[in-house]
Amino acid sequence: MSTIEIPLTKGKFAIIDFEDLEFVMRYKWHLGSRIRSQYAIKVLGKGDGKKYLRMHNYIMNCPNGKVVDHIDGDGLNNKKANLRICDDGQNKCNRKKSSTTKNRFKGAIFRERNNRWICQITHKKKRYYVGEFKTEIEAAQAYNKKAKELFGDFSNLNDFGWSDGFGFSYGKPQAQAI
Repeated sequence: MSTIEIPLTKGKFAIIDFEDLEFVMRYKWHLGSRIRSQYAIKVLGKGDGKKYLRMHNYIMNCPNGKVVDHIDGDGLNNKKANLRICDDGQNKCNRKKSSTTKNRFKGAIFRERNNRWICQITHKKKRYYVGEFKTEIEAAQAYNKKAKELFGDFSNLNDFGWSDGFGFSYGKPQAQAI
C-alpha cells in the first residue's frame, strides 16, 4: 500500500496511507507534542471550548472509551498497519523506556546496598517483583519474559542487539562501559 506525507507545523510530517488522503485533507493539521511523543492534531473550537482531534483517532474512527496505539511508538506514523484500537492499559504496555532513567533497560534497577540488579514490572496497577540478578542484562531479559507474559502483543521489549534465549531477536549490540 502506498503512503504519503502530510505537512504539519514546525517542519514535521505525518505519514498516512494514500487511501486516507481525501479524508485527512479535510483539515489543516498541526504538530502537537506530549511528554513521550509527537502527534498530528487539529484544534477544534476556541477558548474554553477548545478540543483536540488527533489524526490517528480520526483515521481509525476511535470509539469513546478506547485509544489508538501506535505499534512502532512513532506518533506521526499514522498508517493503518501501524495503528490498533485498544484500551488505555494496553496502550501503556507499549511505552518505551523513560529517557530520564539512568538504566539502559526497562525493568532493570540497580541496588547499591547489595550490588545486584532487580527486575520489576507494573501491570494494571500491580507491581511484580521478578527477581534479583548479577547483571543488568539478566534483569532486562527477565523483564522481557515477564512483559511478554503480561502484555502479549503490546509488549515493548528491551533491545540487546542479539537473541535473548526466549525466542526474541534484537538489533545491533551496544558496548557497555564498566
